[in-house]
Amino acid sequence: MESLEIQKSKHPCGICAKRKVKCDRLIPCTNCVKRGFEKECLERSVEGKIDEHAVLKLWQSYEYWVTDIGLFKSQEVDSTNTFVDLKEEVDECQYWCEFLTREISFQLLDHCVERLGCLHFGCLSDISDLYLLLEEFWQRRDDANGTNVVFSVDDHYSNALLWSLFALAVYYMPLELLSSVFTKKPSTHLYADVDSDLWTERDQLQLSQCFTNCAVIQLHEAKFLANPEVRLLQVYVILSATGYPHREVSASNALLLLCFNVAKLCHVDDFRPLITDSTAMRLTKITCEKIWYSLCSCDYLQSGPRKPTVFNTEISSLLQHAAYLDDLPNTDVYQSEDSFEALYWKILSLDRDLNQYLIKGTKPPLKTLDAIQRQTDIFTRKITSSEDSASLASDFARFLVSFLLNTISWKLHKMYFIYFDITNGLAKSVHYTKNLVALVVKNIKNRRNILFNKHPIVIQSFARIAVFYAFYEMVTGSVEIRDLNLDLKEMLQNLSNVLQPQLSGLFYLISRFRLLKTLWESMESDSFGNILEHPAMIILQNDINTFSQQALQRPSMIRGSTRLLMKRKAPQDQTAVEDGDTVFNSVVAEFESQYAIDYLTRRNREGDEF
Repeated sequence: MESLEIQKSKHPCGICAKRKVKCDRLIPCTNCVKRGFEKECLERSVEGKIDEHAVLKLWQSYEYWVTDIGLFKSQEVDSTNTFVDLKEEVDECQYWCEFLTREISFQLLDHCVERLGCLHFGCLSDISDLYLLLEEFWQRRDDANGTNVVFSVDDHYSNALLWSLFALAVYYMPLELLSSVFTKKPSTHLYADVDSDLWTERDQLQLSQCFTNCAVIQLHEAKFLANPEVRLLQVYVILSATGYPHREVSASNALLLLCFNVAKLCHVDDFRPLITDSTAMRLTKITCEKIWYSLCSCDYLQSGPRKPTVFNTEISSLLQHAAYLDDLPNTDVYQSEDSFEALYWKILSLDRDLNQYLIKGTKPPLKTLDAIQRQTDIFTRKITSSEDSASLASDFARFLVSFLLNTISWKLHKMYFIYFDITNGLAKSVHYTKNLVALVVKNIKNRRNILFNKHPIVIQSFARIAVFYAFYEMVTGSVEIRDLNLDLKEMLQNLSNVLQPQLSGLFYLISRFRLLKTLWESMESDSFGNILEHPAMIILQNDINTFSQQALQRPSMIRGSTRLLMKRKAPQDQTAVEDGDTVFNSVVAEFESQYAIDYLTRRNREGDEF
């Protein structure tokens, strides 16, 4: 005969917690047996056993909707307060054209070619053409001096390409070099509050944004909708490295979709070599391949509810080829890619393979995670054994690839930990976090390479990492994670202010979790039948709902009415709120009113404090 063992729970049952009565924590508890709620108590006890694991699963939704969509891919737009003056924008572009001197323009182009090659070499067939274009730019300026010369579509496209490179150079240029190039600040309202000629990172960001706007205005003057051209793709690829997609979410998404149509129209996605290709055709296809991979990288990084139409999925997953490589042991899986753009996309596609489970909210198969682990090992071997490869010809390219690989490894082991409770999953995620911090700190110490940290992928990756560990420290109180968070905070404070406003938004999220930790500790989780009913957890679920409900909004067809929101089911774990617990309601409402999550959608955060 089997021996009967009395089962006891670590937490009060959900029914006793809701009734605010003492529970003996038996399964089922004595109170519920007396009141005839034995079945309900057993069901809630089963839920309680998985609650702590469910908290980590909740994080996956939070990471996608708040850290990714809310912080980087949402923008608060009020069409009623927007005054459109196209003439003012054209006049501003003209002001910057007159502000720029021939000497400064060549210095900016030199910096782009010498230090930022991996960000734009791939989308251009011949770098020497850039200097010819710049000479032609100044020749047109001289010819148009004092006359009303009408520029052609080709002229405007060339101007847009050059101004995108100027914006790129200003964005990444060290402040000391920027001060020597621009000895005087522009006399515009953007710099009216600064008396000295000393450049700050805030000034640098504003100047880069002005040059970016100049490039976009030049595209409008080329009437790019009526005159599709491959230079539109080149301009977009270059601007995407400056954080433009995060600053102008809607405009950037619309422009990227137009780039896709132009790429199809110009057969940029058809770069398969043929034996009948001429030399010129082979060279053209090589450039087309690089542009296509770069566009697919942009498309994936911008995908979300604000841009539901994606085209990067036209390139299949690397994981589909894993079995093929296993069947052919003579195949050299460590062979280097011919270009940085191809290597970067292949590594980024592994992130896509992981990210699909955040979007769907489903559990990834263990064999999929193992396959991604094998692929990351292959790429790690590639970048460590190919110092002189064409795809990693610069320090910047090597940094981006190493940083991206460590980011994917971090996300991979975090998912091992959350979904499969792999014992060393958390430890390995911490290991890769420290690797990422070391890469950034190395650039900070080496002043020559500090510009690498300004790449948008840096802030995107650390946003996920820093907020996750702030959350994990809140629910566990881990001393190790607390120390890691202090290191992350110190490192983030040393990042460049050109990463604004996302950097300020990240600090806001982290500080918000510190306050949530106080709330978490002040109300013991043991007093709740289900840990997901804790006020801190309800606040996090409300955060998720804030951004996920935006994806359900539909425009009203009735003039003057607000947007329509499709009906959404209330979270199942919000029973305490539904039962009318006034204390519970006030705690959640007070916190959300003081530290509103919709702060992330306000784009002008530079002057805010936390």
